[in-house]
Amino acid sequence: MVNHKPADSRSPNTSQPIPTTLYRTTLGTTGLANVAGGPWWASTWPDRLGRLGIPIDHILVNEDLVPVHLDVVGGFGSDHRAVIATLNLQDGHSAKGD
Repeated sequence: MVNHKPADSRSPNTSQPIPTTLYRTTLGTTGLANVAGGPWWASTWPDRLGRLGIPIDHILVNEDLVPVHLDVVGGFGSDHRAVIATLNLQDGHSAKGD
């Protein structure tokens, strides 16, 4: 009997999948923050599951940008839902130049 170990996308030093570990490392080392704040409502994949999907698409910002509005929408022909954010500069001016 041959014992085949299934392919695993997990880091050898953690129980978290590699993409999750990389994401958390990026947040921790860059000082960036996810504009969603809470991942449960920002589920983006697969589109067909809507809010029941997995939040794998993000918009990351530094302390100079303040999220004002966030929306996640689907129906664009992709299996991912789009994350759309309105951001203000920390001084209160819109990042769009308003």
